[in-house]
Amino acid sequence: MKTERNTLQKSLVYETVCALHHHPTAIEIYEELHKAHPSISRATVYRILGALSEKHKILKIELPNGADCFDFNIALHDHFLCRECKRISDIDHPTPKIALPPDTPDYHIESCSLLYHGICASCKQKEALQ
Repeated sequence: MKTERNTLQKSLVYETVCALHHHPTAIEIYEELHKAHPSISRATVYRILGALSEKHKILKIELPNGADCFDFNIALHDHFLCRECKRISDIDHPTPKIALPPDTPDYHIESCSLLYHGICASCKQKEALQ
């Protein structure tokens, strides 16, 4: 059995995801880390983010036509994507219970996420002033 190493770089990437509460992209995580640790490579950050999300240590939010974002909150919750500023935020409401289709020989469902699209209050206010 392969044991997982807990490297300093892995800890730094995880701590950075936790510190950036705005659902950062991989490049934002890399840029933040690079300030204090200029020797860390972009490829290393991307690799570690992939491994952390595969191990369900962080949540990867895949966006259509956009860069994936990451969330330290791995509990089941929904997200909101603003069409103007492109920011993702957590939706603070009970996640509706949805009936997942049963597993079949063709697929095994591992997770489900719900991403709402719309306009955030700040962008809506700016839009109203125009």
